[in-house]
Amino acid sequence: MPYFNGFSCNIVVDGVNVPVQAVNHTKRGMTAWIIAPTDKPYSIAIDCSGDPAPRHTYRVYVDGRNVENIITPQPFTTISRGACGSGNLDGIPYWKTAELVFSSVQEAAPGSKPPRVENRAKILQNIGKIECRIERNHREIKKMPMKQQYIAPNGVNNPKHDNELNERRPVDAYQAKSLKISHWTGIGGTLGRRNKYPTYFSRNFDGSGDYVTFVFYYASEEMLRARGVLPKIKRQGTPFWKFWGRKSSVKSSASLNDEKAGSEVDSVFSDGGKEKLSILSYDEKSSLLKGRKGSKGWFCF
Repeated sequence: MPYFNGFSCNIVVDGVNVPVQAVNHTKRGMTAWIIAPTDKPYSIAIDCSGDPAPRHTYRVYVDGRNVENIITPQPFTTISRGACGSGNLDGIPYWKTAELVFSSVQEAAPGSKPPRVENRAKILQNIGKIECRIERNHREIKKMPMKQQYIAPNGVNNPKHDNELNERRPVDAYQAKSLKISHWTGIGGTLGRRNKYPTYFSRNFDGSGDYVTFVFYYASEEMLRARGVLPKIKRQGTPFWKFWGRKSSVKSSASLNDEKAGSEVDSVFSDGGKEKLSILSYDEKSSLLKGRKGSKGWFCF
């Protein structure tokens, strides 16, 4: 379980924490890698029960986009939805929300050019990245309208934000392979909305900004092995020393001659072989015995 300075953060799929790989701790948090399943909704579970601050602010960034901001006094928080647009209903502004889903990166058709292909470096370098920034806050003096506040994510008032998660540009296949990316975050489930209530910001508990940052990089198992996060699978072959001294299935002319000589010797040493051997000359006996020995001793490499 990723844990740092009294905080823990996990990626949850189907109610189970996804195992983390290659965990690296920094001064202000930690980074880790996870294997992302395809077409599976996920959530971010945060536990701040080990920290003495009365309130916390969580800012969640997915693939470089700010999708959720929460100020809460609760020690346990689960984030499963993110902003995917904005709107206005009867003069009350709101932003759209949807489930966060692991999806395969859409590859562009051969020969496609921008703007039909994603070419923005800021977007490409953040694909496959989940970031959770945590701030510690003082208790608010003013009476809060609710125990938990949702702050409008950055850029949610921009009309272009409507197409950021639900309509994304495909990635060139060669570029996806070179960057070793296989998954990004899409949206799923039914669309919801959150009204923009007045927000009461709190002073930071320790006078600084982000106190802890958890970063999760996600991709397929194949891509994690290509990046060196997971060990590569070694091919199971026969060790070379097991071939040493093994007789080749391809027989040379010399080995065929030896087998023929050996068969003649075997016929001599069969029933009545002594009588047959007695009528042979010395040179014939030696050639037969030599051929028999040679037939058992030929090896091909």
